[in-house]
Amino acid sequence: MEQRIVFQADGDGNDDPSSAGTADLACQRVRAYFASQREQLKRQEVAALTVVERHIRERLCAIRQHEEDLATVLAQIAEVCVHSERVAKQDDAKLLVEAREIKHMLGEVEAQRAQVAELAGAQLDPSIPITFTKVCNLERS
Repeated sequence: MEQRIVFQADGDGNDDPSSAGTADLACQRVRAYFASQREQLKRQEVAALTVVERHIRERLCAIRQHEEDLATVLAQIAEVCVHSERVAKQDDAKLLVEAREIKHMLGEVEAQRAQVAELAGAQLDPSIPITFTKVCNLERS
């Protein structure tokens, strides 16, 4: 493709667009192209920031839910521990009578310990995955 740049050097000061040279038209096209690129880039930036903000809101909700789950399990463990202490302070005869309940409570404590270990082991990755792809729209005339 051959490019031509023609400068109008007649010196008459004529600024009529109909008499604009090829250089003026080329500059106008370049300016228009980059203006459209800036607008497109601005729209892409807004869209990307929207995605990041949505990801942040979802992660915060997940963290809050995780926190609530841990608080619930810890409250259950505390309740079982208090009840176990009460039972342990009873005399031996009552302990023998309540042996089944004590075994049940110990089973609950073990299950809750496993729940806490599972919840505590959940990975809370602080990174936000972002991937940029290059889209190339080249127009040639």
